[in-house]
Amino acid sequence: MKLYLTNRSPFARKATIMAIEKGLEEKIKLVPIDMQNKPEELLKANPLGAVPTLVLENGHAIYDSSVICEYIDGLNDNPKLIPANGSVRIEALRTEALSDGMVESAVKLFMENGKPKDAQDTNLLKKHSDILDRGFDMLERSAKNFHVDKMFSIAEISAASAIGYIGFRITDYKWKEKHTKLATWYNEFSKRDSLLKTVPKV
Repeated sequence: MKLYLTNRSPFARKATIMAIEKGLEEKIKLVPIDMQNKPEELLKANPLGAVPTLVLENGHAIYDSSVICEYIDGLNDNPKLIPANGSVRIEALRTEALSDGMVESAVKLFMENGKPKDAQDTNLLKKHSDILDRGFDMLERSAKNFHVDKMFSIAEISAASAIGYIGFRITDYKWKEKHTKLATWYNEFSKRDSLLKTVPKV
Protein backbone atom coordinates (compact mmCIF):
# COMPACT_ATOMS: atom_id res chain seq x y z
CA MET A 1 0.00 0.00 0.00
CA LYS A 2 1.06 3.58 -0.65
CA LEU A 3 0.02 6.56 1.46
CA TYR A 4 0.42 9.86 -0.38
CA LEU A 5 0.99 12.71 2.07
CA THR A 6 2.81 15.88 2.96
CA ASN A 7 4.89 16.30 6.10
CA ARG A 8 2.66 19.20 7.17
CA SER A 9 -0.79 17.68 6.72
CA PRO A 10 -2.48 16.92 10.06
CA PHE A 11 -4.94 14.70 8.19
CA ALA A 12 -2.10 12.62 6.79
CA ARG A 13 -0.49 12.61 10.23
CA LYS A 14 -3.66 11.17 11.72
CA ALA A 15 -3.58 8.27 9.25
CA THR A 16 0.15 7.73 9.73
CA ILE A 17 -0.17 7.64 13.53
CA MET A 18 -2.96 5.10 13.11
CA ALA A 19 -0.71 2.89 10.93
CA ILE A 20 2.22 3.10 13.35
CA GLU A 21 0.10 2.33 16.41
CA LYS A 22 -1.32 -0.74 14.67
CA GLY A 23 2.12 -2.03 13.67
CA LEU A 24 1.57 -1.54 9.95
CA GLU A 25 4.57 0.68 9.15
CA GLU A 26 6.19 -1.96 6.95
CA LYS A 27 3.00 -2.59 4.98
CA ILE A 28 2.28 1.05 4.11
CA LYS A 29 4.84 2.97 2.05
CA LEU A 30 4.79 6.70 2.79
CA VAL A 31 5.02 8.80 -0.39
CA PRO A 32 5.64 12.51 0.37
CA ILE A 33 4.54 14.80 -2.45
CA ASP A 34 4.78 18.45 -3.47
CA MET A 35 1.26 19.89 -3.47
CA GLN A 36 2.39 22.53 -5.99
CA ASN A 37 3.47 19.80 -8.39
CA LYS A 38 1.16 16.87 -7.77
CA PRO A 39 2.27 13.61 -9.36
CA GLU A 40 0.07 12.08 -12.05
CA GLU A 41 -0.37 8.88 -10.05
CA LEU A 42 -2.02 10.83 -7.22
CA LEU A 43 -4.38 12.63 -9.60
CA LYS A 44 -5.35 9.32 -11.20
CA ALA A 45 -5.98 7.74 -7.81
CA ASN A 46 -7.86 10.67 -6.30
CA PRO A 47 -9.64 13.16 -8.61
CA LEU A 48 -9.48 15.71 -5.78
CA GLY A 49 -5.68 15.56 -5.75
CA ALA A 50 -5.81 15.69 -1.96
CA VAL A 51 -3.73 14.13 0.76
CA PRO A 52 -3.84 11.75 2.39
CA THR A 53 -4.73 9.24 -0.28
CA LEU A 54 -4.18 5.54 0.34
CA VAL A 55 -3.65 3.33 -2.71
CA LEU A 56 -4.10 -0.39 -2.13
CA GLU A 57 -2.16 -3.21 -3.80
CA ASN A 58 -4.97 -3.64 -6.33
CA GLY A 59 -4.81 0.04 -7.30
CA HIS A 60 -8.03 0.99 -5.52
CA ALA A 61 -7.72 4.35 -3.77
CA ILE A 62 -9.22 5.39 -0.43
CA TYR A 63 -9.77 8.96 0.79
CA ASP A 64 -10.29 11.16 2.87
CA SER A 65 -8.46 10.81 6.21
CA SER A 66 -11.47 9.55 8.18
CA VAL A 67 -12.17 6.83 5.63
CA ILE A 68 -8.47 5.89 5.50
CA CYS A 69 -8.34 5.63 9.28
CA GLU A 70 -11.44 3.43 9.26
CA TYR A 71 -9.82 1.18 6.65
CA ILE A 72 -6.49 0.95 8.48
CA ASP A 73 -8.22 0.20 11.76
CA GLY A 74 -10.01 -2.70 10.10
CA LEU A 75 -6.78 -4.37 9.01
CA ASN A 76 -6.21 -5.82 12.47
CA ASP A 77 -7.54 -5.61 16.01
CA ASN A 78 -4.27 -4.90 17.81
CA PRO A 79 -5.26 -2.39 19.03
CA LYS A 80 -8.74 -1.37 17.92
CA LEU A 81 -8.60 2.44 17.63
CA ILE A 82 -12.09 3.23 16.41
CA PRO A 83 -14.78 2.01 18.83
CA ALA A 84 -17.12 -0.46 17.15
CA ASN A 85 -20.47 0.89 18.29
CA GLY A 86 -22.51 2.74 20.86
CA SER A 87 -21.99 6.07 22.55
CA VAL A 88 -18.23 5.52 22.86
CA ARG A 89 -17.94 5.35 19.06
CA ILE A 90 -20.09 8.44 18.56
CA GLU A 91 -18.07 10.41 21.10
CA ALA A 92 -14.77 9.41 19.48
CA LEU A 93 -16.01 10.32 15.99
CA ARG A 94 -17.41 13.60 17.30
CA THR A 95 -14.00 14.52 18.69
CA GLU A 96 -12.45 13.58 15.35
CA ALA A 97 -14.92 15.83 13.53
CA LEU A 98 -14.27 18.69 15.96
CA SER A 99 -10.50 18.34 15.58
CA ASP A 100 -10.70 18.21 11.78
CA GLY A 101 -12.88 21.32 11.77
CA MET A 102 -10.38 23.15 13.96
CA VAL A 103 -7.66 22.28 11.45
CA GLU A 104 -9.75 23.72 8.61
CA SER A 105 -10.11 26.98 10.54
CA ALA A 106 -6.39 27.01 11.31
CA VAL A 107 -5.64 26.67 7.59
CA LYS A 108 -7.89 29.64 6.81
CA LEU A 109 -6.24 31.71 9.55
CA PHE A 110 -2.78 30.83 8.30
CA MET A 111 -3.65 31.83 4.75
CA GLU A 112 -5.32 35.07 5.81
CA ASN A 113 -2.46 35.99 8.13
CA GLY A 114 -0.10 35.53 5.19
CA LYS A 115 -1.70 38.46 3.37
CA PRO A 116 -0.56 42.10 3.81
CA LYS A 117 -2.23 43.66 6.85
CA ASP A 118 -4.35 46.03 4.77
CA ALA A 119 -5.68 43.13 2.68
CA GLN A 120 -6.71 40.89 5.57
CA ASP A 121 -10.37 40.19 6.23
CA THR A 122 -10.81 40.99 9.94
CA ASN A 123 -14.25 39.37 10.04
CA LEU A 124 -12.84 36.12 8.68
CA LEU A 125 -9.94 36.25 11.15
CA LYS A 126 -12.34 36.72 14.05
CA LYS A 127 -14.67 33.98 12.82
CA HIS A 128 -11.95 31.35 12.67
CA SER A 129 -10.19 32.53 15.82
CA ASP A 130 -13.52 32.15 17.63
CA ILE A 131 -13.88 28.63 16.22
CA LEU A 132 -10.46 27.71 17.60
CA ASP A 133 -11.32 29.21 20.98
CA ARG A 134 -14.56 27.27 21.21
CA GLY A 135 -12.86 24.12 19.92
CA PHE A 136 -10.15 24.27 22.56
CA ASP A 137 -12.78 24.86 25.23
CA MET A 138 -14.56 21.68 24.12
CA LEU A 139 -11.32 19.67 24.00
CA GLU A 140 -10.49 20.89 27.50
CA ARG A 141 -13.81 19.52 28.73
CA SER A 142 -13.11 16.24 26.94
CA ALA A 143 -9.53 15.94 28.21
CA LYS A 144 -10.60 14.29 31.46
CA ASN A 145 -11.55 11.25 29.35
CA PHE A 146 -8.44 11.26 27.14
CA HIS A 147 -5.90 8.45 27.56
CA VAL A 148 -2.13 8.34 27.04
CA ASP A 149 -0.83 4.78 27.21
CA LYS A 150 -3.87 2.53 26.90
CA MET A 151 -7.43 2.72 25.63
CA PHE A 152 -6.85 5.81 23.50
CA SER A 153 -8.69 6.02 20.19
CA ILE A 154 -9.16 8.08 17.06
CA ALA A 155 -10.36 10.84 19.41
CA GLU A 156 -6.94 11.35 20.99
CA ILE A 157 -5.12 10.83 17.68
CA SER A 158 -7.25 13.46 15.95
CA ALA A 159 -7.01 15.95 18.80
CA ALA A 160 -3.22 15.63 19.00
CA SER A 161 -2.86 15.97 15.22
CA ALA A 162 -4.97 19.13 15.24
CA ILE A 163 -3.19 20.68 18.22
CA GLY A 164 0.20 19.92 16.68
CA TYR A 165 -0.79 21.54 13.40
CA ILE A 166 -2.22 24.64 15.08
CA GLY A 167 0.99 25.08 17.05
CA PHE A 168 3.00 24.63 13.86
CA ARG A 169 1.01 27.08 11.71
CA ILE A 170 -0.44 29.60 14.19
CA THR A 171 2.62 30.11 16.36
CA ASP A 172 1.19 33.05 18.29
CA TYR A 173 -2.00 31.26 19.30
CA LYS A 174 -1.84 30.69 23.06
CA TRP A 175 -4.05 27.97 24.48
CA LYS A 176 -2.13 26.08 27.17
CA GLU A 177 -2.59 28.49 30.10
CA LYS A 178 -6.37 28.41 29.81
CA HIS A 179 -6.62 24.69 28.98
CA THR A 180 -4.39 23.08 31.58
CA LYS A 181 -5.95 19.58 31.55
CA LEU A 182 -5.64 19.45 27.78
CA ALA A 183 -2.07 20.73 27.89
CA THR A 184 -1.03 18.13 30.46
CA TRP A 185 -2.55 15.33 28.40
CA TYR A 186 -1.09 16.64 25.12
CA ASN A 187 2.42 16.95 26.54
CA GLU A 188 2.32 13.31 27.67
CA PHE A 189 0.61 11.91 24.59
CA SER A 190 3.13 13.68 22.34
CA LYS A 191 5.88 11.51 23.81
CA ARG A 192 4.52 8.43 22.04
CA ASP A 193 6.77 7.12 19.29
CA SER A 194 4.03 7.54 16.69
CA LEU A 195 3.72 11.23 17.56
CA LEU A 196 7.45 11.85 17.62
CA LYS A 197 7.85 10.25 14.18
CA THR A 198 5.15 12.43 12.62
CA VAL A 199 5.87 15.92 13.96
CA PRO A 200 4.85 18.40 11.20
CA LYS A 201 7.73 20.09 9.43
CA VAL A 202 8.36 22.26 6.39
